[in-house]
Amino acid sequence: MGELQGLRTTSLLAFAKALENISTRQKQCLIILEELNEANNKMISESSGIPINVVTPRMNELKKKGLIQEIKLDVCPYTGRKTIFYRRVIK
Repeated sequence: MGELQGLRTTSLLAFAKALENISTRQKQCLIILEELNEANNKMISESSGIPINVVTPRMNELKKKGLIQEIKLDVCPYTGRKTIFYRRVIK
């Protein structure tokens, strides 16, 4: 159990460090994604109140920084269309 706790602590420290080096909007999107565990842009927009046209570029920036990754193509619960779902990268 101690090993698992160490992994969680390390992951949380890495997450906190990542939050120091990103913009406010990127941070908001990343925190919502963390809360949802996995989500698409529309889900993040709906959960945060941030317009979708602001969320989409921030998610692309987070992906380029290696903080999130595409995990699947699945049906969006809001639109019923297939979209890309993301998850935070755990380092």
